[in-house]
Amino acid sequence: MTLDQFVKTNTGVPLSFWNNGSVQCVDVVRAYVRDVLKLPLSEQPEPLGNDGSAEWFFTRHETRPLQKRNFDRVEHQTGMIPPKGSILVFGPTVSNRFGHVAVCLEAGALSIAVFEQDGIENSKAKREGRTQRGCFVGQWKYDRLLGWLVPKGMV
Repeated sequence: MTLDQFVKTNTGVPLSFWNNGSVQCVDVVRAYVRDVLKLPLSEQPEPLGNDGSAEWFFTRHETRPLQKRNFDRVEHQTGMIPPKGSILVFGPTVSNRFGHVAVCLEAGALSIAVFEQDGIENSKAKREGRTQRGCFVGQWKYDRLLGWLVPKGMV
């Protein structure tokens, strides 16, 4: 499956990678790794645990052997643009202490189109009345971007 097919197939679908009812941003990334990158469960990045944080994909990369074996970590610097298919990692905020992950669809100088899912665990989303709607194409700016993971061998 290509990334474009993955987006088309999963838009509006609440993805729960572990089939446990969780529909978090991490579930989209894990499904992408399985369905598009074709990495078996045994090669998926290590689970984050019950108290895990999406930002750990970036901040704890060096302590995650499976992730290190399959992905290169790129720290964002002003002017850098992530490639399509990279896994973007955004830092936490006051209203979302876990950070966020998404798959890069297209990036320009000012914003990034991503495929994502919002678990609605952050208070700002709840205050704004946003409900879980499954996966969707979203837009982000670079201000919270910590960096990205590039699948090994991807140009």
